[in-house]
Amino acid sequence: MTVMFSVEDQSIARSLSRQLRPKQRQAVTLRFWHDCSILEIARSLGISWDEADRMLKDALARLEEQCLAHPYFSRRRTA
Repeated sequence: MTVMFSVEDQSIARSLSRQLRPKQRQAVTLRFWHDCSILEIARSLGISWDEADRMLKDALARLEEQCLAHPYFSRRRTA
């Protein structure tokens, strides 16, 4: 299934992802843009499966916090 995002959505997502640490950003990119498994992410980053899993969970929690606080996404929830 292909999901289309507006240019504004993409711009904000890039801005929020830049606030992640580099390895977190790389893990998120591998998982959601390249459809890699946790094991593939771990191998790519040279870390254990547990570290990759924790890193991805931490990155997603941080992105969720940032989205909930961002005015653009707050506005969309109330519309």
